[in-house]
Amino acid sequence: MPLELHSIDQFDFHQAPVYGVAAANNHLYSVGGDRQVFHYWKEADQYMAERIALLNHAGYCCHVHEKWIFAGDAQGYLYRFHFDDKESVKVMKAHDGGIFKLTSDAEQLYSIGQDGKLNLWSFDPLEMKRTLWLSAEKLRDLCWNDSMNQLAVVGQDGILRVLELPMLNEIFTSLPMKDGLTSIAYWPEKKTWVSGNKQGQVQFWKQEQSSPIFDFQAHKGNIYGLSVDTENQLIWTSSLDKSIKAWEMTSLALAGKWDNLNQSPLRSVNQILMVNPNIFISAGDNKKIDVTKICFFK
Repeated sequence: MPLELHSIDQFDFHQAPVYGVAAANNHLYSVGGDRQVFHYWKEADQYMAERIALLNHAGYCCHVHEKWIFAGDAQGYLYRFHFDDKESVKVMKAHDGGIFKLTSDAEQLYSIGQDGKLNLWSFDPLEMKRTLWLSAEKLRDLCWNDSMNQLAVVGQDGILRVLELPMLNEIFTSLPMKDGLTSIAYWPEKKTWVSGNKQGQVQFWKQEQSSPIFDFQAHKGNIYGLSVDTENQLIWTSSLDKSIKAWEMTSLALAGKWDNLNQSPLRSVNQILMVNPNIFISAGDNKKIDVTKICFFK
């Protein structure tokens, strides 16, 4: 199943590496090492952009929930912006060290950071509801299962933890991997967690087994981006080794590799994001956000 990524647009407003992107309702947001937060939207078949904030420190991640836009920075500050009134900003000290990922459900916001903590927040007012200290090392990524009643967390200690709502009891704890885990995704059809590590390996986990049921070498360095694309039956990965790859789900054969999008040499690809089954977004150390269309050919 050969495929190509065809460029639709490229945003180059950031002046430093782009670390986080988030999308909702045809709107895109980004944060980067230059402390800037940008908002992008489509108008009359043309993408528009505006800078909505300048953070106190480098921006590491962003997330959108209904009317709220959230961002986390390198010193552990959490920011909340209103979708319609972006000048209305709430800032809270959330972690002792950088915030690496944000997510939410209908009830609350979740943040993980360099201090090894998972913090829970109410939306309005923005207040901390609960803290779980999961690790003595930094937590790197988190992901929901398909029914959003389980939340998986991975980090520098190489352990995959699965927490079950509503109490967030730890129902699964893997044996520690020698190399820290850097990304996590969920494969609904197989009821399987998929992780990436610092050495460029991808692991597959069943909650009945404390070690991976299978793994393979996907990259030459940290896997920062990981996405299970059930529509196209692909697993997407991106890495510190400057490349983006697509893997066929059934055989795990390499379906495509890109390390020179838009004829611009990539450095670390820090995040990948499926906007819909046909549109793919990537962002990284080249200071750019690439919007591409997935095209299959015989």
